This record gives sequence, C-alpha cells and structure tokens, in this order.
Amino acid sequence: MFDKIIFVVKIVYKKIMIDNLQLVLMILILFYRPYQLLGFIMTSKTTAAYTAVLNHFSQVFAPHINPSSVSVDFEEGLSSAIDAIFPNAKIIRCYFHFLNASMRNLKKKKGTKFMERLKGWRESKIFYRKLMGIPLLPQEHMVLAFNWLLTNTVDDVKEQFTDFIKYFEGWWIKRVTPIKLSVFLTEKVTNNEIEAYHRVLRKRMGSHPSIWQLMEYLKNLQSVTRSEWGSLMMGLSIRQPTENKYINKKEILHRAWKMYQDKLLDIPKFLACAYNFLGCLQKFTYITESLHVDLFVNIQAHNI
Repeated sequence: MFDKIIFVVKIVYKKIMIDNLQLVLMILILFYRPYQLLGFIMTSKTTAAYTAVLNHFSQVFAPHINPSSVSVDFEEGLSSAIDAIFPNAKIIRCYFHFLNASMRNLKKKKGTKFMERLKGWRESKIFYRKLMGIPLLPQEHMVLAFNWLLTNTVDDVKEQFTDFIKYFEGWWIKRVTPIKLSVFLTEKVTNNEIEAYHRVLRKRMGSHPSIWQLMEYLKNLQSVTRSEWGSLMMGLSIRQPTENKYINKKEILHRAWKMYQDKLLDIPKFLACAYNFLGCLQKFTYITESLHVDLFVNIQAHNI
C-alpha cells in the first residue's frame, strides 16, 4: 500500500511570529483524504535544507514509505530535494497554485477597478480563462496554444492584458517551462482537500502564530490524525465522501483529455471547452457533466 501513495509537501506559513521561520507540512493523500505525517520548521529554503529534512524522514521516520507522486508548489529547492531523496517519485506541480498565483498577479497589475469591470466583460473573461486552460494541455502543445490564443484575440482585449501576457510568457512559459507546468493526464491536478486543510489551519491559528502556539496546535492535530489513521486501518469511515461537484469536474477534465488524445478536439476546441468548465473569475460554469464535452467536437473555433 505504501508504494502507491501521494505526498503533498505544503508550505503553510512563510513567516512565523518570531525569527524568520517557515512551517512546512508533509501530508499523505490516501483514499483521497489528507493525513498530516510530519511538520517541520525551517530557517532557510535551500535545496540542502530541504534535502536534510526529507532524508531524515526517509531514513529515520518512515523508511518503509516510498511515494509514487509528490505534489508541490513551484519552489525549485524543494523539487530538487525530492528528486534526490525520492528519485522514483513523480513530481506534480499544483494547478491550483498556478491559478492563484496568476490571479494575484493580475489583481496587482490591474487594480480593483479593472477587476470589477472584468466581471462584465465577456471577451476578456474568455481570453483569461482560455489562458488558464493552457497548462491542461500536453507540454509540447502549450507554446502552440499560447501563440494561437494571442493570434486569435482582438487587439483591444490584448491591450488590456499587455502586462499580464508578458508575465505569463516570461514566468510560466520561459522560467517555469511547460515541462513543469503541464498537468496533462495527471490524476490530481488540484489539491482541494489540502487547501481546505490549509484554510482551517490558518483560521484556527491566525496569520502569524508564535512558535509555542504553533507547536501546541500541531501536537493536538497530530493526535487527531493518529486516531483517524487507526480507524481507517480498521475499515471505518471517518469523513464525508468527496462532493459530487469535485467528482464531476474530474470526469469533465478526463473526458476532454481523452477526446484531445483521440484528436476529436484540437487546441482551439479544447480551449473553448476549458473556458466553459474552468471557474476562473466566476463560480458559474457552463459545463456540468462530462458528456457536455462532446458538444465541442463540431463547434467552430472561438476566434475572440
């Protein structure tokens, strides 16, 4: 069982109240549920520091655990350490982090007034959501999709996003690169359970807890995790099942991928489909069932 599991290494606090410390949690995803395995407080974010922590975990705490996948954000030091300690594990960059980072950058560059206008500007929402759909494509097709989208977007929309387009190309395409950004055919492209876990942690502990508050809370949380793990090993149900909306989104995405592989959807049609199932800029989505993806086989390409 322990060689078919997913780890999530999550930086929860970039700064704790005293000193310049950060809290990093190692979380096990088993049967689609998060279980905290280890929390460590770090004074630096170098590859050497991450390697030392992960090596101690692998050699001392849990030598029997050999993860098949490790989900991380886009921090290079952490990724390099995982490569060194768990060379057979697939590193998955979190699509949720990409969406959040992109939205923060857009808000910072354009300001509140632009974001309010954007809610009622259909053409710009289409452009942004299609841009956010590019990492869902195979890595070798991402640059093609980016260039196609720019070519087929009207000038007044592109002018509104000039700075953001430069950011997307300069950071995500050239710096991060498609090989790291693409989540094509990845089983879990987002960590909804982890983000919910993260929100509860911050809500209960505050934005910048002291190190003593942090240690006390993590100790109590670990006792709950131990109890839940024991119940799970006895076959007992301990949490609510995954909500249908998350199941539907996964089925929709996997159908879109299958149809793309079968060449029923090309880049324009896939991005048109992605616009209709991604929730960026609004919670409402037009595609709510996987069979709705089939409607995009015969549509004309969206030339914005």
